[in-house]
Amino acid sequence: MILDKYIYRFPRTAALIAFCLLCFGAFSQDATFTAKAPSSVAVGQKFEIKFTTNSSNVSSFKGPALDGFSILSGPNQSRSVQIINGSMTSEVSLSYVLVAQKEGTFTIPPAKVMADGETLLSNEITITVTKGSSNNSSSGGGSSNSGSTQSSSGTDYSKHLFLSTAATKRTVYVGEHLTSTYKLYNRVRFTGSSVEKMPSLNGFWSQDVKSPFEQVQWTTEYANGLNYEVAELKKTVLFAQRSGELVLDPLEMTFDVQLQSRNFFDNFFGRTQTEKVTIKSTPVKIKVLPLPEKGKPEDFNGAVGSFNFSAEIDKNKVKANDAINLKVRITGTGNLKLIEQPVITFPADFEVYDPKINEDIKVTASGVSGYREYEYLIIPRRAGDFTIDPLTFSYFDPSKKQYISHQSGTFEIKVEKNPNANASGVVTSLADKEDIKVLNEDIRYIIPSFTLQSTGSNLIESWWFYLLLLIPALVFLIVFILRKNIREHLTNADLISYKKASQMANKHLKNARKELEAGNKTEFYNSLIMAIYGYVADKLKIKNASLTKDNLRDTLASKNISENNIQQFLQIIDTCEMARYAPVAGSNEQELLSKTEQTIKSIENEI
Repeated sequence: MILDKYIYRFPRTAALIAFCLLCFGAFSQDATFTAKAPSSVAVGQKFEIKFTTNSSNVSSFKGPALDGFSILSGPNQSRSVQIINGSMTSEVSLSYVLVAQKEGTFTIPPAKVMADGETLLSNEITITVTKGSSNNSSSGGGSSNSGSTQSSSGTDYSKHLFLSTAATKRTVYVGEHLTSTYKLYNRVRFTGSSVEKMPSLNGFWSQDVKSPFEQVQWTTEYANGLNYEVAELKKTVLFAQRSGELVLDPLEMTFDVQLQSRNFFDNFFGRTQTEKVTIKSTPVKIKVLPLPEKGKPEDFNGAVGSFNFSAEIDKNKVKANDAINLKVRITGTGNLKLIEQPVITFPADFEVYDPKINEDIKVTASGVSGYREYEYLIIPRRAGDFTIDPLTFSYFDPSKKQYISHQSGTFEIKVEKNPNANASGVVTSLADKEDIKVLNEDIRYIIPSFTLQSTGSNLIESWWFYLLLLIPALVFLIVFILRKNIREHLTNADLISYKKASQMANKHLKNARKELEAGNKTEFYNSLIMAIYGYVADKLKIKNASLTKDNLRDTLASKNISENNIQQFLQIIDTCEMARYAPVAGSNEQELLSKTEQTIKSIENEI
């Protein structure tokens, strides 16, 4: 289920249909109007209050004061028709979904409806609110509770909108992997959201499997006795880097939660309000055990997981100065990206180059797996029989809680004498002979004698001699002035940004087009945001920290930008920011891109 369901599911159509049916239904029975709700609920518990009428002609509805309760949705309209033995009856219901905020006994006064030209009042309802019980949300190998929830009005949304942190393991060894997952549980409508603080995950080496900036997918989960729409926001593979107690930091987000009006006609005409709700997941503690010292091999270099090891050379018989390739390959699951280069002792007469590293490592929710390969280029410089001692590789297996060592065979290499070698067996480089020939071409003999001849003119006595003396000074003065102007221009960051604002915006828009063609919608929206905010910051000399919507509107207005362009600009920003976390109903990325290009171009012409 997509996020649009919660943002745009406002029941205007249902309200219109219900209203028309109420106005034009034809029933001759006496009109009644009743209210029904549970007599007892707990703090934080969701429940429904329903007002039902069988009137044939309803012209207005006014809901009661609901002090002590938060409205999650409503009024929600429904209609039922029954035909029994040829007799038709009809009922229209209007209901609210509420949540109790505090303990006590509350009396809900009558609701009012205008039916058949007269006013009908529903019955009063008394509801006792008892102390709520604490619940924890659980998932996977271990998860936190719902964390904290704060709203601008003080309303408690903790049972209806919260973040959960789950960890596949609560106790690991240093270097052992675990996976953390941050989920959003939702039962309310919200029109916008933003990430206030990302978890820092200090003490862990981390690799995201899913980033919060990727498109979210909604699923339904049953937790705490209720059904929730759940979005997985962030999934990360972690490797503890030190022993002790480490903490999975909270993820903090802010939502614009849509409030429902108690007035029927406010909802009918789409008049709603929103409030800011900040939620934060609860930190999760991870116990990290040190690697055991008992049985630790001398060649252990920090590898933790389950691995295979192999080493091979492409030839064991070569001529001096011929190349040999030695490949060392480590395959398996674990902290592959943190494994250090193996230590190998080569014979003194071998010239060894730094290894080329080849790898194919995949990061999934189950961990990090793949291979890493070190390819050494070895050149023996002297003839003879040589030996490379066996290569070893050791790692710690957390599942077995023990160290495991692998060892390759011994590499026997026979190096034959090269025809170009001298009597001692060392190869003479042909390049030396080439250098000698070049010297013979480059160095010329010095002519043993030469004769100086007078030109017959006195240079010092000519007038243009003094003119030539002035030319360097003039050139120096011109260069100095030009250099000063260029330096002032280059150091004027605002001027540079102003002139390049349109150019940088076009660069980001071009990148957005590429991402759209490649189907990367998240990167597409990120590029649009960078183009818009970057253009405004450069063109209007606004610092990034001051780029708020209100500041942006005021600054554009002060530059005499037309109201239409300002509105277009702000709508594009809202669409892009919303689309980072969920699909936007009726969105057309190509149309949005063209709209962004045209708006920037229009503002460029007005400035």
